[in-house]
Amino acid sequence: MNIFIFLIDFIIIIKCILAQNDNNEECIVVNELLKDCSLNDCCQDKRIICSNNHIINIYSTDYYLIPPEIEKIAHLKSLSLYKNYSPISIPPELGNLTNLEYICLYGKYLTGSLPPELGNLSNLEDLIISGGQLTDSIPSSFGYLSKLKKLILSSNYLSGNIPSELGNLLNLESLNLADNNLSGPIPLELGNLKQLKILDLSYNNISGIILPELENLSKLKALDLSKNNLIGSIPPELGNLSNLEKLDLSNNNLTGPIPPELGKLTKLKTLILSNNNLSGSIPKEVKKLNIKLHTSNNPLLKTKSGINKTVLIIILITIGISIIISVLVLTYIRAKNRIKNGNRRGNNMLSYSTTTSTSVSQQNTTLCSKSTNDGN
Repeated sequence: MNIFIFLIDFIIIIKCILAQNDNNEECIVVNELLKDCSLNDCCQDKRIICSNNHIINIYSTDYYLIPPEIEKIAHLKSLSLYKNYSPISIPPELGNLTNLEYICLYGKYLTGSLPPELGNLSNLEDLIISGGQLTDSIPSSFGYLSKLKKLILSSNYLSGNIPSELGNLLNLESLNLADNNLSGPIPLELGNLKQLKILDLSYNNISGIILPELENLSKLKALDLSKNNLIGSIPPELGNLSNLEKLDLSNNNLTGPIPPELGKLTKLKTLILSNNNLSGSIPKEVKKLNIKLHTSNNPLLKTKSGINKTVLIIILITIGISIIISVLVLTYIRAKNRIKNGNRRGNNMLSYSTTTSTSVSQQNTTLCSKSTNDGN
């Protein structure tokens, strides 16, 4: 199968080389990218935008490879590729396109690792590489992308720690690293991202505590740290995130009470704290908020009735089992007593019967004796 794909790719490349007289250098690269050599003027294709006879934008829902020669499209500002059909790696040469402002690569056959060379893209504002099979760690060189506003690397197989260098991205508005295999603590430096509006680190293996320094993210609207291995208590400092609309801390190992300071989050719409080990009761300040509140599966957390539903169910089941056992024991004791009483009554009847029989026999003997005497 791989040989067949290789042969097809080889034939297409040869055809593109033969067509070089009809296409400029940039179009040859695009034709290889899209596996389409029929374009004499690629700037006429709806997937391509040109300016001054140079390609500045490539948008395609189908792509087959990203050739190293892509670095020849030096004026490229936007690269959007959404669906691939065979294993594709991201070439380091992509990092030479310093005019790039937007990269969006999506496809389940994206393999390999993230090239550190992407850190050279000093004009990049959006970097979205999602839904693939990328492995290894996030390059620390991404911390040099000073103009970056959006970094989305979700739904891959990235591992290792979150680079502390990401704290240098002072213009970042959205950071989504969800659904990977990232581990280690949340970097303290993320507290520097004061323009951040969305922080999603969910569905990873992140450990340690929730940093109080996250209170510095004053523009944050959504914070999702669910499905990790976070420990410790919920920092009351999160109550200072005045623009927060969604807070999801579910499916961790958080302990302690729910901070009443969360009641200051007047813009909050959703608060999800389920599947932790929280204790105490829900603060009245939080109850006053008009929000969707999820607190299930916190065994030590009291509900508005004074006791957690899970605990209540356990108590009711225990009481029910105790009642059943008590009834069975009482039934057994009563049955045993009945058997004993029955035996005693039987013995008494037997004794009475014997006594009566003896008395009758004596009477009969006496009568016979009398009868004999009378006869004499």
